[in-house]
Amino acid sequence: MTDPSINAYLDWIKSNGGSFEKIELKKDSQGEGCVYTTDTVKENEKFATVPFSICITEKVARNAFPTLTGFSGRVLQSLFLVQQKNLGKKSFYFPYINILPKKIVTALHFDENDMNYIKKTNLELALRERKTALRDDFDKLLKNLPEGMSKEDIKW
Repeated sequence: MTDPSINAYLDWIKSNGGSFEKIELKKDSQGEGCVYTTDTVKENEKFATVPFSICITEKVARNAFPTLTGFSGRVLQSLFLVQQKNLGKKSFYFPYINILPKKIVTALHFDENDMNYIKKTNLELALRERKTALRDDFDKLLKNLPEGMSKEDIKW
């Protein structure tokens, strides 16, 4: 099923010089965004382009937050997305942000019962390390919160 937000996103890409050929973006029966081919895509064939000028790069994020030099590019890009999401329709990136999933469920959301299934595995160790790193970034961001952002905004 086609969704107006997907159409707005595609129009935004095209109006900024991008293209989508032989693919279709639409939502499935559960409301999740999906990409489908509309024709055979040959090896090395260009079927979609997104101009670099509209990409949310580390440089774009660092320019938006010049005082936050002690943070990784990933953190700053996430923060930039939050900032742009808060702007709503005023944001240049609104058509893109509007099609992003509202929730992404990963192993980072595992409770202790779920963690029992991966106990004593490499995944458990990696997951605990990632959670610790995210918590450290969160605590550090709280001390350097950009104007107009709240603690709730950065609870990813």
